[in-house]
Amino acid sequence: MRHRAVLSFLLSVLLIGTFTLSGCQSSAPEISHMESQGSSLSSSAQQEESSQGSSHEGSQENSGVSSSSGETSQENTSSQASESTLGSSAPPASSANASSAATSHSSSSSSQSSHQHIYSAKVIAPTCTSGGYTQYTCSCGSSYTGNSTQALGHTMGQFVIKKQPTTTSEGSKQRTCSRCGYTETVSIPKLEEPSGDLNAFVNEVIRLVNQERSKNNLAPLTAKADLNTYASTRSRELLQIFSHLRPDGTDPLTPILGMGYFTAGENIAKGFSSPEAVMEGWMNSPGHKANILSPYFSYIGVGCFMEDGDLYWTQVFAG
Repeated sequence: MRHRAVLSFLLSVLLIGTFTLSGCQSSAPEISHMESQGSSLSSSAQQEESSQGSSHEGSQENSGVSSSSGETSQENTSSQASESTLGSSAPPASSANASSAATSHSSSSSSQSSHQHIYSAKVIAPTCTSGGYTQYTCSCGSSYTGNSTQALGHTMGQFVIKKQPTTTSEGSKQRTCSRCGYTETVSIPKLEEPSGDLNAFVNEVIRLVNQERSKNNLAPLTAKADLNTYASTRSRELLQIFSHLRPDGTDPLTPILGMGYFTAGENIAKGFSSPEAVMEGWMNSPGHKANILSPYFSYIGVGCFMEDGDLYWTQVFAG
């Protein structure tokens, strides 16, 4: 009986202890519920297993970091999960960047492939020495040429004497392209040395003049000493200015009229090496020929002067 009473007392103590332990761990099921979806445990052994299980699960999510309590494990696990969530946002961003890069490349390729050339035309006109063409250029730098034409070639004018030839040096003549300004220069051979005395040249010119007048049924001209002297002076003046003006700018016919003559005329030339050559030149010129064959003249004077091998010729006429 006494033994039974002792057993009853021990049983009561045990039950009270169990109740006490269960009451102290009353919050454990809530923690276990947050950590796991499993059911609540009613015994301390099951509660310990639940606590150990919760600690084990927290250790796994905490990537090997252990904690001394389920609550701490839960906080760390929650922190790790949050960090893991933040960390996991990087790959999508990287994926988004990769997608963006691909889009940009695709857009660039599409832009290049869809470009259509729009050409502006610039016409290059042909010149005397080079052909013309049309230059087509796009804003992207692409270009080509078309509509080619041939060079025009020079349009040359008449030759102009730039330097008269003499018996010691060549002369030159020049002509110019009216389109581009190109000039062509051609040399003139040296003159032949005159033969004989200059007075003989003067007399021969007078003879040739009267010969031409005879062909045209005109009276011969009479040589006059005063006209010969004046013609000789005029030949020297031609060295200074080759013109039908005297070096002082006065009219060369005025002195002839001042000698008492009523009509006057003058022919001049240079570069001809003989009487025959100078007469041929004058007769091939309408104005000079008109003086030689004029019916209004009765007298003639001829002058011939040589300078550096070059001959200067003068004819003066009076009536």
